[in-house]
Amino acid sequence: MSKALIVNLYAGPGSLKSTIAAGVFTLLKLHGVDCELPFEFPKDLVWEENLSMLKDQHYVFGVQSHRIWRIRNKVDVVLVDSPMLFSIVYRPETLGLEFINDVVTTYKKYNNLDIFLKRNMDIKYIENGREQNFKEAIEVDNKVLKVLDTYGTPYLTMNVGFNTINEIAELILTRLKLKLRYEVNELPRRINYGSKK
Repeated sequence: MSKALIVNLYAGPGSLKSTIAAGVFTLLKLHGVDCELPFEFPKDLVWEENLSMLKDQHYVFGVQSHRIWRIRNKVDVVLVDSPMLFSIVYRPETLGLEFINDVVTTYKKYNNLDIFLKRNMDIKYIENGREQNFKEAIEVDNKVLKVLDTYGTPYLTMNVGFNTINEIAELILTRLKLKLRYEVNELPRRINYGSKK
C-alpha cells in the first residue's frame, strides 16, 4: 500500500476534472499539505495530435501509472485527473480480461479515494483539446460509472459546482486530521490590473 492518498477524480471529458484537481491542489498547498498533481498523459497525446498512440492503452496505462508510482511514497496526497481505471474505460475490444486484471491489480495496490464528478449541464462543453464531442463525453461518463461499479472500490459522487473544490479539499484534510481554513470564494475581489488612477 502506498504512503500517499491517491485521490482519483472520475468523469468524462470536459467535466472540469482538471480544473477541480488544480483548485484542490492549490487549497491543499495553502494548508501546508505535501501533495502533487501529475500531468495527464492522455491530454499530452491529444495536444500532440498523436491519436494512434492514444489508442495504445497498454502504453497509456504504463506511462500514467508510472507518473503515480514514482511519487507514491514521497508525498501525502496525489491528485489524479486521469485515474488508472480510465485505461479500462478507453480500452479497445482487443484488450480483454488479462489487460483489465493487470489494471485493476495495479490500481488496488494504492490507497485510493475515488470521487465521481457528476457533470454540471449548465457549464459549456469545450471541445478544444479533446477527442470527443459533447454527446460522446456523456457516453464516457456512463462508461466510467460502469467501470467503477464493476472494478473499483466504493466511490463518492459529487455534483460539479463552484463549491466542489472546497468540498474535496475538506474531505482530504479531514482524512489527514486537518481543518479547512481557506476556501475558494465564488465572487473574488475585482482587481483592475494596469488601470489608471
